[in-house]
Amino acid sequence: MFKQSLGVPPRVYLTRLRMEKACELLEHTDLPVTQIALEVGYSSNQVLARVFLKHHRMSPTDYRRAVRDPVRRIAMQ
Repeated sequence: MFKQSLGVPPRVYLTRLRMEKACELLEHTDLPVTQIALEVGYSSNQVLARVFLKHHRMSPTDYRRAVRDPVRRIAMQ
């Protein structure tokens, strides 16, 4: 029923939510990546980094640098 309602299985939906929240925290806070991993429900920064790399093709730290640097932000688009 979940997949019929939202179009994706629960695990995919949860991962998307976690990635959205991680991006928001990386962009707008100075929290360490380890703390962000815990905030979004991952057991460690390594787990977050592995999932983040799969979805964004860069590490959380590189993402933070890119979104905070206007020159790199253009390169991301």
